[in-house]
Amino acid sequence: MISISRDRKIIKPKKAKPPKEKNPPPQNQKNRSIPPPDAPPPSLKKIRGGKRFRQIQTVAILLLIAVMAGTLVFLDSRAPGGLVEWTKDYVATLGGGNGFPVEVQGGEIKSAKTVGGDVFVLTESVAACYSQNGKKVYSRLHNQQNPSFSVSRTRLLVYDRGGRKYRIENREKTLAEADTEFAIFSAAVSESGSYAVAFDVHRSACEVVFYDRHNAKLFIYSLAENMTSGLALSKDGKTAAIAAVGVKDGDYQSLVYIMDIERQVCVKTVEFPGSLIFAVRFNEKGNLTALADNVISVFTPSGGDKHDYRFQGELAWKEQGGENTAAIVRDIGLAQSKAVVISGEGAVLCEQKVSMETRSVAAGSDSLFCLAGSVLTEYDFHGAVKKTWDCETAPLAVTAYKNTRALVSYNQSMKIFE
Repeated sequence: MISISRDRKIIKPKKAKPPKEKNPPPQNQKNRSIPPPDAPPPSLKKIRGGKRFRQIQTVAILLLIAVMAGTLVFLDSRAPGGLVEWTKDYVATLGGGNGFPVEVQGGEIKSAKTVGGDVFVLTESVAACYSQNGKKVYSRLHNQQNPSFSVSRTRLLVYDRGGRKYRIENREKTLAEADTEFAIFSAAVSESGSYAVAFDVHRSACEVVFYDRHNAKLFIYSLAENMTSGLALSKDGKTAAIAAVGVKDGDYQSLVYIMDIERQVCVKTVEFPGSLIFAVRFNEKGNLTALADNVISVFTPSGGDKHDYRFQGELAWKEQGGENTAAIVRDIGLAQSKAVVISGEGAVLCEQKVSMETRSVAAGSDSLFCLAGSVLTEYDFHGAVKKTWDCETAPLAVTAYKNTRALVSYNQSMKIFE
């Protein structure tokens, strides 16, 4: 029998402690229960304003896309050849150029016209375009005996008046050239690229042929009168004005035919009895301005709201650019000359007495430029002299440039005065 002493202590084995965690959870999370792996995720806390922010972001993106699309459509409409042509035209005018004056090659300058900041010039042998920096954008031979030209922001049409050639240019290249069957009276080109040419068909009648921007013939309109003295197209190329001259009761009878090109019909005829019309054009107001030997007339394309400025003497000079029209009316018997400015709505803006030596005038937005001998004078429309320049040797003509400056043409050069 084995006996155990009561005084001896019984040693109990110690329990093993669990190993300490290397990254224990924070104190405030010790008592939180850990969800099992297959438990659904806890609900997310709702952030106020999140949905509205996404809505605003979506609207902003849509507006940006609409603005970009609108910009592309606008640029695509700026040239007949669309965005590609507009881009090439824009690049062609960038950089280069040392400003004005510029020397012009190709013989004596016949005419200079401005559209925006660009200057189009026609000489005895070339048609050229210069940017506002004086950069020569192009200069191309036309090979015509009696050249005249029509220009728009996107096109230049040069034709041989009384001859049988015409050609169309843009800033990149020659788009079309043609030898015609009949002699050419006049021609015009629109900003949309469409154009029209008036022909002397049988010496007793004339025909006007209309073309689209791709040089495809649209239709022919025949006139009973034996001469067209003017031809103009609206900017969008949808309306045309044909000035025709005939004889009635032993006197001149001029008519302006207003054409709806899309419908291919004459919608209105405006009569000018006893007048010989020299030119007709669409001004910047969208109205028509007709110049004759005894009247300057402004009227709407519908033929209404007609304003006539009648005068005695001869129309010694006319300059049609921009909104306003300037002309010199000369009375040889009285040895008097005056410069007249007519607005695009038919209002008489200015009547200024000028010397008999005045050979050329031009109208800006609020100024009249008069070139007499070698002296260029700028008047306001009330007759006050604003500025005078000495143009030096043998200036030929003055043209308004950007409505506030004067472009003076010499024999083979051009200079801007401001």
